[in-house]
Amino acid sequence: LMRQTLALGFAAAAARSLSTTAAIQPVKFLALRYTYVDGMLEKRGPFRAEHIAKLKSMSDEGKCVLGGAFNDPADGAVIFFDSGKCSKAEIEQFARDDPYVLNDLVPNWSVSEYMAVVGTLKPEET
Repeated sequence: LMRQTLALGFAAAAARSLSTTAAIQPVKFLALRYTYVDGMLEKRGPFRAEHIAKLKSMSDEGKCVLGGAFNDPADGAVIFFDSGKCSKAEIEQFARDDPYVLNDLVPNWSVSEYMAVVGTLKPEET
């Protein structure tokens, strides 16, 4: 009887764990990934203010939620956008018009869906 009770207890705990996991609702962001040229920190100076101003404008509109460069090595960046407020095409156009891209400081870039399941940028579930 004790083994059956323990087994039922473990089964109930496992079922609760599975139902909690199944209830997770990811939030979709769009991630713009940049690969930088060597020496980016020295080369970006003449273009940085315009690059940041364009991102700040998108942030003010609620489209860009977080962005920044990798540091050590400074070989790329990731910028996250709210997929409910802007489209993949809009982000691709931003990248094509970015002074870093236009001045050959970003030889490769891509836009991907990013599914957030935890963290402070993810809206609280209601």
